[in-house]
Amino acid sequence: MKPGFLTYLGAAFNARPLGMPLPPNWVGLAAAGLLGLMNPGFWLIGAGVELGYLLVLVSNARFRATVDAKHLQAASGTWESKRAALIERLPAAERKRQETLEERCRAVLTHNQDGDGNSDGAALDGAQAESLAQLAWVHLRLLLSRNRLDRVVSEAEPPAEVAKRIRDLQKRIADPSTSEGLKNSLSSQLEILTSRQASHTSVRDQLALIDAELERLRQQVELVREQTALSADASGASRTIDALGAT
Repeated sequence: MKPGFLTYLGAAFNARPLGMPLPPNWVGLAAAGLLGLMNPGFWLIGAGVELGYLLVLVSNARFRATVDAKHLQAASGTWESKRAALIERLPAAERKRQETLEERCRAVLTHNQDGDGNSDGAALDGAQAESLAQLAWVHLRLLLSRNRLDRVVSEAEPPAEVAKRIRDLQKRIADPSTSEGLKNSLSSQLEILTSRQASHTSVRDQLALIDAELERLRQQVELVREQTALSADASGASRTIDALGAT
């Protein structure tokens, strides 16, 4: 996301040319403040000069490009740190799946560049590159969700065992010789087990859906990679990525 006007304004206020220990704007404001103590009119003049200085700098395309570059660099560093922290939470096998998909995405982005990193005119545009990055991010989040749900399933009793315990409880509750107090306790157990059984079923359904989505994402990346490799103008890959971004 591009910086807002206030970001440009703050950067202009604190702009410091290379080699200067302090921003020249600060020096100017300090001088205007001291002169204003002798003649308040200098404060009004200083305010006008300061406003003009900030507007000129904020309107300068080169200055804005410099601020954009710094903003993007800082955002990239934050994004990379967050991504690395999330990947570290994955088991080794899942981490490998994510790294493989990201390598495929990078292959798509770099295919249409020459040895110097320059585009030959068929490279994907920024929006399509962002779609690929978002796809890799969704893949990572799905892997994290899968890992969390898989722990729940692995720590739970097998479905057949839970079903058998439910049947046994139902039989004991239906037995006329079971006392009312025991029936109440068994009924409470039955309710808990039934809820757990439904929860486990839901988790397994979610795991199946996540596995299907992970495979779909990988197949889509492979399709884009193959289209990029086979198409001279990358138009097929571009259309696929555009469609992917829309979903």
